[in-house]
Amino acid sequence: PHSGQIPPFMVRREKVDFVIVGHPDSPESYNLVNGKVNAALDKGMIPIVIVYDTLEQRRRGKTTEILVEQLSAALQDIGREQAQQVVIVYLAWWVLELEESLQEAMPPEEVQSLFLELRSWLAQPAHYGADVAQEMYLLYGKNVHAGNIGGYIEQPDIDGVFVSGAAVPVDSAASVVLEAQRHVSVKTKRPLVIFDLKMSEQIGCIMDYYGQLQKNIRAADSVDVVVCPAYLD
Repeated sequence: PHSGQIPPFMVRREKVDFVIVGHPDSPESYNLVNGKVNAALDKGMIPIVIVYDTLEQRRRGKTTEILVEQLSAALQDIGREQAQQVVIVYLAWWVLELEESLQEAMPPEEVQSLFLELRSWLAQPAHYGADVAQEMYLLYGKNVHAGNIGGYIEQPDIDGVFVSGAAVPVDSAASVVLEAQRHVSVKTKRPLVIFDLKMSEQIGCIMDYYGQLQKNIRAADSVDVVVCPAYLD
């Protein structure tokens, strides 16, 4: 089964602290995502809510509108205190619809502009207010690696990154974290790096991977790191 099909109580029993919901690898309605967000919070886990857009939506200038619709559904009836426990990831899924030679990461400045709009929406009194919106984590994901992470970390409204391809091998993942550490002085809160680790790509035991990663990033004591293994068989 997909990791997302495992009941929350079984996930929590394994001492899992973070869960990814809404990943386009396994598309589902955001009303269903909302149920998973509530279930995760109820079991003491932190939901990582992924929002994304298609190439058609982007070309029509609908990205912000689509992401707000997704967030509105995913966070329905989530209170101010609970909202501060939610991590929001914008996954630039539209990149995969381009020709392979054109599949590059979004420019950090463009992501910053988008995140400023999303945070402004979250900050509206009808939603969570400015204080809560500022505490909420907004992460960018798609083609992030050690060579470009600094540009994202330096943006005021990008609180971290969601990394897939550069999650393996473990030395690549460590390089991402260590590079993030070099840019923490410009942040008002600790950057968050989430590794979306597809176990079909990972050779060996997840605990060996995590242990080696911890060893390699000891110097990065100002960056929070989460490893989310996913099973897609």
